Amino acid sequence: MRLKALLVEDDPFTLTLIARSLEDIGYEVYCHGSLTEAMTTLSMRRIDLAILEMADPSIPIKDFIKRAKALQENCCFVCLGDFLTAMDFISLQNAGAMEFWRKPGTAGEVESMISLLNHCGPGTH
Repeated sequence: MRLKALLVEDDPFTLTLIARSLEDIGYEVYCHGSLTEAMTTLSMRRIDLAILEMADPSIPIKDFIKRAKALQENCCFVCLGDFLTAMDFISLQNAGAMEFWRKPGTAGEVESMISLLNHCGPGTH
């Protein structure tokens, strides 16, 4: 069974870059431009990995992760953003986020980040 990833990003370049990299290593990828749109996918499909843009005005990321974690207990949540304060880190980690990435600019950066996800997937968290 293929692993499934949910990707939420409003920048088309970053969205395409990450989605293609995930597809290249075998993930089935569901892409959305906002957290609100993504909640529907989370309620209808099993998701193994969720990569979420932090700067989404539709819903606070911490609230989204808490609600999503209730639906997808075994999902690995990764927060994607350029500016993360210590308070953000603690708050998001308490909500259920497992990884924090800066937005990548190249395929090589995405591959490096994805290579660190060996602990994400069914039965690993």
